[in-house]
Amino acid sequence: MKETLERILKTEAESVEIKNNSKQEARRIKDASVASGRELVKEKRREGNKRANEIMEKASQNADALISRVKQEINVEYKNLSAIAERNIKKAAEHIVERITDGL
Repeated sequence: MKETLERILKTEAESVEIKNNSKQEARRIKDASVASGRELVKEKRREGNKRANEIMEKASQNADALISRVKQEINVEYKNLSAIAERNIKKAAEHIVERITDGL
């Protein structure tokens, strides 16, 4: 009987130890998982920020190219309109001179 009681007590002590070790192992696994998850989130955030910066840079370059092209188009249009305006001014001046000379 004494031997059986000792085995029961020994088994009980071992099960308490196993239970405590299991809790510690579960806590360690949980902590490792949380840390791993946080690191993964940080990594994804860094990748997202990097990609966002690349997109912003490309958008800025595209905007610069578009602005440059529009400036060129405006300069061409300005030269064309200036030439037309100059011709119209000459025609108007000729017409005014003609009217003045006809009136004399």
